[in-house]
Amino acid sequence: MDFSVSYEVSPEDYIDAQITYNRNSKAVKKNIRKSRINLVSLYAFLVLILYHAINGIARYIVLGLLIILGTIQILTVEKLFEIRIVRLSKKEMNKVKGDTEEDKKKLRIREDEIEYIEKKRNTKFKIADIVRILESSKNIFIFWDESNAVILPRVIDNDIGKPQRIIEYVRSNMQKKGIEELT
Repeated sequence: MDFSVSYEVSPEDYIDAQITYNRNSKAVKKNIRKSRINLVSLYAFLVLILYHAINGIARYIVLGLLIILGTIQILTVEKLFEIRIVRLSKKEMNKVKGDTEEDKKKLRIREDEIEYIEKKRNTKFKIADIVRILESSKNIFIFWDESNAVILPRVIDNDIGKPQRIIEYVRSNMQKKGIEELT
């Protein structure tokens, strides 16, 4: 198969890539778990201190509010992390804003090689080098190592079939060569 496709990637696609990567990253999940443990420890410590520092009805009001606040924060750590990622990503993109040539990409697929062509660099990698393929509602991400990926929109030129054919070809080639896809 010798197939080539050109497309544009929007800033939202980069944010989608970061969020999808974080949702599937063992390291990020471990950090979120650690954050939850730290928050539980912090709020337990505060409850113990405030229990002895406040007397009467104020004790129960303050401790009740503290427990509610702590529970909400512990349960929403992951969502708050995503919101922070989006905010920081948008801030970084606003610094480099302006060059629409940056967003134009070309993907060329040959027999057992993929070439990802951008304005500033060309990246070639073998299908055997693919570590994993992640998918979101808007994009497909082909990782050639742990942290670098090709961003491929699900729809190119109003055609859903192009990206799907690419992914099917890559996955079938990975299976033929006995490469197991990590998720």
